[in-house]
Amino acid sequence: MAKDVLPSLVSGDARDIAKIIEEAFGKSEQLTDDDDLKSLCTKVLEDHADEVALFKEGKNKRLMSLFVGKVMKATSGRADAKKVTELLTELIKDKS
Repeated sequence: MAKDVLPSLVSGDARDIAKIIEEAFGKSEQLTDDDDLKSLCTKVLEDHADEVALFKEGKNKRLMSLFVGKVMKATSGRADAKKVTELLTELIKDKS
C-alpha cells in the first residue's frame, strides 16, 4: 500500500494526499445500500450453514465475527460493520 503512495509523496507531488490515495486505491466510499448488504449477508450465511447452526445452538457466539469478517472481506472493508452485524442477526433470527 505505502509503496504505491510513497513515491508520489517523496517526489514532491503537489496534489492533496487524499487525491493520491484515491488514485492509488480507488474510491473507498462506504456501502450503504441495505439490499446489497442483505444479499451479501445472505450469501455468507448460506455458505456457512454449519457455523450458523452452531451459532443458533449457542455453542459459539464468536462465530458472528466470522460472518461479519466474510462480509467485510467481500466488500473490501467498505461495509459498515455495525450495520452488517444488525443484518446478520436479523437474518439468523428469521431463519429460526
